[in-house]
Amino acid sequence: MKAMTCPQCGALIKKISLKEEFAVCDYCEAKILLSENKDKIVEISEKKLSAWEQYRENHRKIKERVRQYNEPYMNPQEPDLSSSWFVTVIVFGCIFFIVIGGFIAIIASFSSRPTNLIEKTQPSKTVASPTISYPSPTPVPRINYQVKVQWEGANDMEHFENPQIENEKLPIFDETELKNTVFKNRGVQVKVTIDTTGEVTSATGISGHPVLMEAAVAAAKKSLFNSRSKPTTRLLTYYFRLITE
Repeated sequence: MKAMTCPQCGALIKKISLKEEFAVCDYCEAKILLSENKDKIVEISEKKLSAWEQYRENHRKIKERVRQYNEPYMNPQEPDLSSSWFVTVIVFGCIFFIVIGGFIAIIASFSSRPTNLIEKTQPSKTVASPTISYPSPTPVPRINYQVKVQWEGANDMEHFENPQIENEKLPIFDETELKNTVFKNRGVQVKVTIDTTGEVTSATGISGHPVLMEAAVAAAKKSLFNSRSKPTTRLLTYYFRLITE
C-alpha cells in the first residue's frame, strides 16, 4: 500500500493511487499534488488491526481532533521576543523617542522667557464639547436547534459529529419564518462510504435545504463507525428541530 506524510499537518495519508492527480489528507483536508511529491510516496505494509486495537485507534483520533479544535483557545501564541525583526522594531522605536525628546527639549529651551516678566492675559473661556451618542449595534440572534441522525442497519456509530449551521448563511433570523422556510423540510439525507477502519471516506447530500445539507455533509465526514471487514455505504438521515426559547 502506498502512503505519504501530509506536508501541512504531518498526518499519514494512506491508500494513495498514482492514477489520481491529487491526494486528500483526512485530518486537515489539504489537497496534495502527487506529481510534485513523488519522492515522498513510500510503500508500507498494511497491518490488520484487531477489533480492540481499532477501537483504541478510533478513540485516539477523536481525542486528537478535540485537541486540535481547542488548542488555539487553550494555548494562544505569544510573540517571539528573540526574533530579529522584533528586536529591530524595539531598537528603532527607542531611538525615535530619544530623538523626538531631545528636539522638544531644544525648542523648549529657546522659547522659555524670563520669570520676572508678567504677561497680562485674558482668562480663557471653557467651551463644553458636544456629546455625541452612537447607536449601539443590534446583536444578531442565535438560532438554537437540535439534530438527530438515523439510518437503517446496526447501531455501530462510535462518534456522532453534531452539524454546525453558520448564522450568516441563513437568509432570515425570525424563528417563525425559519420554520416555514429553511426548517420546513427538516430531514436531510446524506449518502456516506465507510472504509474498514470505520472512517467516512466520502459523503454526498441527497435531499434537504442547501444550508442544512452543507452542515450535515460536513458533520458526516467527521463521524466514526465501528471497524468492519469490507467497505460499505449508508444512507444517513439528519433531523433538524428548531428550538423556541
